Amino acid sequence: MNTAESTATVELACGKKSEDAHWENLLTYCKQGNIQAMFDEYAHLITNGLDADNNLVDNLHYTIASSMDVRTTIYTIDTFNAFKARANGTKEKPTAIRSHFAVAFTKGDGKEKDADRKKSVRNSFNSPFRPFVLASTSIGQEGLDFHNYCRRIVHWNLPSNPIDVGRILRTFKIKKNVEVTDNGKIII
Repeated sequence: MNTAESTATVELACGKKSEDAHWENLLTYCKQGNIQAMFDEYAHLITNGLDADNNLVDNLHYTIASSMDVRTTIYTIDTFNAFKARANGTKEKPTAIRSHFAVAFTKGDGKEKDADRKKSVRNSFNSPFRPFVLASTSIGQEGLDFHNYCRRIVHWNLPSNPIDVGRILRTFKIKKNVEVTDNGKIII
């Protein structure tokens, strides 16, 4: 919540006057978004697969803290001008963009640092926190189950075998389609 994008989101949603303290707006934003219920649900999803006798609280703390500790990523993008410069044999300074809410899940170079990054990206994406968009190559389809909160998956290159199109845990999709009326009736 300390990036410019997050601050702008909170101020647009809850800032009534320019002199309102940001921390007050942040508390209002968290209350309106029911952050306690979100943490309760996330903790339940995490602990569902953990052994209760083996440092449950420490594992829960580590998983939540590490999923919120995703770093801003900088990507170099290819532009038409850079392509023309390369075609003409000249070199142009690469264009870089920062990404806070989207991240690439790529094969990498196989080093230990890369394996740690993949684990960090997977844990962060499988949480209700950013990144909210995960761009992946076919490595994202290799037996990895992604995102308890995923609404949809878009495949750039559909494989010939329908089994290979990837998997998502449909918890969020089901939760989104369940409605409880004022009289307590559940509609699916």
